[in-house]
Amino acid sequence: MFGRSGVTYLAREREIMAGRTRSRKTYRHFLVSLMTAGVLLVLLAGAIAIRLVG
Repeated sequence: MFGRSGVTYLAREREIMAGRTRSRKTYRHFLVSLMTAGVLLVLLAGAIAIRLVG
């Protein structure tokens, strides 16, 4: 229906869309790990502060 060039175009579009989804998932995973590291850092600082005060 599309011919050879049309099929190639559709395949490229599919790859581009899959790449965007993959990068979005990677970005979300990075944000979650960054937030986890931040929370752990705050908890560690709080524990050290309690030890120093107490």
